[in-house]
Amino acid sequence: MGTEEYLLQKSKAEGVEIGEVKGEHKKAVEMAHKLIAKGMPINEISELTGLSIKEIQSL
Repeated sequence: MGTEEYLLQKSKAEGVEIGEVKGEHKKAVEMAHKLIAKGMPINEISELTGLSIKEIQSL
């Protein structure tokens, strides 16, 4: 495998990883919206979703 192929594969892998992280974050935000609607305390939502309290308050 040449340097160019290696760099291309590395870039693709990084792109996939970034996409997965964004997808996980989107799911956490969706879950936070649902939990807020059910009246769950923000600190518990933060624990369950991994989102910061500040981020949840901005939703």
